[in-house]
Amino acid sequence: MNHDSERNLNNYQQLNIKDLITLIRQNGVTELPMPTSGQTIKVASTPCNYGGCRYWLVCPQCGKRYGVLYFKDDRWACRKCQHLVYGCQLQELPYHAYTKYFYKAVRIARKLDTKFNPCLIDFVQGYRQIFPDRPSRMHWHTYKRLADEYFANCTMMAITSGVTDEFTVKEYRQLWLKQQIKALEQSK
Repeated sequence: MNHDSERNLNNYQQLNIKDLITLIRQNGVTELPMPTSGQTIKVASTPCNYGGCRYWLVCPQCGKRYGVLYFKDDRWACRKCQHLVYGCQLQELPYHAYTKYFYKAVRIARKLDTKFNPCLIDFVQGYRQIFPDRPSRMHWHTYKRLADEYFANCTMMAITSGVTDEFTVKEYRQLWLKQQIKALEQSK
């Protein structure tokens, strides 16, 4: 196992509270003896707002409540105590950086148009030239600030995805402004 796969929590046995709910409710279990590690894992419960209760596994190492414990190095403990991470946190940096800029750009565009759908067109190639119109109640300076952020994120997406492109944020902004002026002239 390489270092990254050693940290991936999907590679380890899990003890999930969801799998133990019936055992806990039927038998009133408050402690689970674990023969593989010699540990005893406590079960805690918290009341819910509208009745009933939610069950938790108490981490033997830190004493905090969790829904899942992991078995690593012959002991059960929470993800943080075991120093485990989710698989998506171990992704290659360029892909992770690309998705970060992609979601930032989509979030900005959806502030302006809730129906903005990036899945219809190749985002790097198509949406750098398309930006939603200004909503009627938004200040122009806010709209321009969002446009600048949007184009900056699109440019960073192009850089991290390896798309060689001579355009810069400034050039995309100028192209977008020309399109806005053309659209205004056509509407008159």
